[in-house]
Amino acid sequence: MNETRSAWALFFAIAVFYVFWIAVEPQAPIPEGPPVRESAQVGEESVRAIERVEVDAAEEATIEMPSRRVVVRGERLEVVLDTRGAAIVGARILDHVYGRGHMLEGSAVALFDGSEGGEQGGVYLVDRVGGLLDLSQRVFECTAGDEVDLRGRDGVELVFALELEDGTSARRTYTFSSALHSFESRLDFAGPTRVGSYESRWGIPLELTESHVKMDKEHFKGLLMEDASLDDVKLKDVEWGETIASSESVDWVGARTRYFMVAMIPAERAGVGAEIAGIGPAGEPEGFELALTRKQVGAASFSDRQSFYVGPLDYDELRGLGRDLDRAVDFGGSFLRPISKVIFGAMVVIRKVIPSYGLVIIVVSLLVKGIFWPLTHKSFESSAKMRALSPKIKQLQEKYKSNPQKQQQETMKLYREHGVNPLGGCLPMIVQMPVLYALFIVFRSTIAFRGEPFLGYIPDLSAPDPYWILPLLMGVSMLIQQKVMAQMMTDPRQKMMGYMMPVIFTALFLNMPSGLVLYWTVSNLASILQQILINRRSVEGASI
Repeated sequence: MNETRSAWALFFAIAVFYVFWIAVEPQAPIPEGPPVRESAQVGEESVRAIERVEVDAAEEATIEMPSRRVVVRGERLEVVLDTRGAAIVGARILDHVYGRGHMLEGSAVALFDGSEGGEQGGVYLVDRVGGLLDLSQRVFECTAGDEVDLRGRDGVELVFALELEDGTSARRTYTFSSALHSFESRLDFAGPTRVGSYESRWGIPLELTESHVKMDKEHFKGLLMEDASLDDVKLKDVEWGETIASSESVDWVGARTRYFMVAMIPAERAGVGAEIAGIGPAGEPEGFELALTRKQVGAASFSDRQSFYVGPLDYDELRGLGRDLDRAVDFGGSFLRPISKVIFGAMVVIRKVIPSYGLVIIVVSLLVKGIFWPLTHKSFESSAKMRALSPKIKQLQEKYKSNPQKQQQETMKLYREHGVNPLGGCLPMIVQMPVLYALFIVFRSTIAFRGEPFLGYIPDLSAPDPYWILPLLMGVSMLIQQKVMAQMMTDPRQKMMGYMMPVIFTALFLNMPSGLVLYWTVSNLASILQQILINRRSVEGASI
């Protein structure tokens, strides 16, 4: 029983790390046609795809008019706007920089590129009597200069205006605040004919922000929040044309990388649909196209207000914006999310007292170990008692080998006589598993550890140890732990497995975030101390 429990515990630990850190999700089989995943019933009035509309010579001349770009720079965010379509074509997050190993190390993170010739960042389609009007190809007038510096100012409004020969007018007003990662937009439209529907699209070619390319790309997702339900699609799934669509009452639609996100947030949810699709070459998507649609305008003129967020996946900041934007931070499913939030909240509180997240991780590791000390102690004691009883159990097995039912009855009687619960070693570990899962999620998903140095040589606790020192120390701590535990082991196979695990875990941890490796190393050291104390007391139990 003890051998089986130990083997399962070891392999289960590997599975935990494999699932959360190493495993690459299997690719879905290629469907016969492009799948569409809907979060609400989508009918004829669902989100409209961008249509190619034939234009006359005069309109072509308008499209070919030169445009210019306006760079708005605040304390935390830089946004690039284009007069063609009054579009958002680029953004840099000024209070976060590329980390060690990135080709742009030390410069501000550009979540999507605003360079000339880059992907157009906004499309505005007005479906009205007489045809579809594509405002994205029209050049708006803007009186602002090429650069607008918000630093030292409360905020600014930038107006982009368009007048067409048929009397149609469109006016887009952006409102920026220097200290925020969010900004607002209002479109005022008036024309000679009734408008049926209106659609705002935003193409976002996501940029890699981390040096660990594979891990970064694995987090590239499109997100759609509707009625407190979050739906998502991975960028790799868009290769087969998969989209997410919703017909009404959307809270927000967005896209994320590992640590950053963008979002479009309608001012009013009622009657607003959304869609997420891929952009870029066929089969090689580079980012997402986000769309918000108001399907029933029913007037010749209308106003539409939206907010935009371009910034870090910072839980507190997103929660402050409302609309369940904080759900973009991956704290696990409905069961694990509350536990993960408590753990992360505790880390944030401790960080206000201790000036280093490395020290915070050490404190949290010791706190978690202290909380579960009684359970772990009980588990170790139960295992020690089981080992002490093993000679008597073998005698019963030999005595009643031809009568399994009698053998089981006598074995359970032996357990009761000596106060041993055969599941006593397993249950305490099972109780701890949700907390361990939640810890892995926090280390994997939160931006708090990004760029946090420790011990002078680790530049980023969210990245692997550049010199593998911590993983090697962790392997040594596991080896010592197994040596201490081996004092109570009698099965050579169990001992051999125990000595193999430090090698396997060290190899697995080489490319894991150094914050997680630090946590596990400290936890191992605490376990060694606890096991030594148990071993000293086990001599008394050996006489039962």
